[in-house]
Amino acid sequence: MNSNEIKKAEAYALTEIDIGYDFIRYTNYPIATNIEQQIKVYWLSIYRDDTNLIMVPMLPGNVKLDEVEEEKGVYDLFVGLCHIKFSYEKFDIVLRIRCIKNTTIKGMISKDEEERYRKFAEQVETHSEGRENAFKSLSFTLQHETAASALRTKMSDFKTLIELLCDPETGNIEHVPSGKRYNQRSKCILSDRKYSVDKNSYWKLSILTTFNIDTTIV
Repeated sequence: MNSNEIKKAEAYALTEIDIGYDFIRYTNYPIATNIEQQIKVYWLSIYRDDTNLIMVPMLPGNVKLDEVEEEKGVYDLFVGLCHIKFSYEKFDIVLRIRCIKNTTIKGMISKDEEERYRKFAEQVETHSEGRENAFKSLSFTLQHETAASALRTKMSDFKTLIELLCDPETGNIEHVPSGKRYNQRSKCILSDRKYSVDKNSYWKLSILTTFNIDTTIV
């Protein structure tokens, strides 16, 4: 992804965020042994139409999620991309997360839901009082909404997985509990829908975000 693509992303848009694992194959040295092994790696995948797919390794200090003070159900996701030493003091991307998909229909976001998100994003972008103020006067709902407690559980699981993998001091893949709740394969539904046909169902967060780039990072 080049810098021009990043600059285009400074707006609210339908965004999919997924944390999942995959296996990386590598060959041990010396090469003559030709012993191929697989390493289990967790990735943070971010997909938007304006940036396409970004994949970030879940390493200590590389990802952080904070709930915004005095804003119910609003979160900031801080993401580092390519630093030699990962630290909470250095982030390349900040996503303001709002309007999280929380419905009884699990798995793939529907075409109808996609259209609702995109129309709402257009309203936010063109609001006369600015994007952040738009949320004070505009409302967004999806059909088949579930209780707020389900959303709190979803976001709690999301935050827990980030902390287990990316805490600057203790983050380690070995801390992720066994079982399906925190162990799902890396998969980006919106990206797959754009480039291929895949009807498998996976747990995802489909959200509306703004994508801010910290241009001071070097």
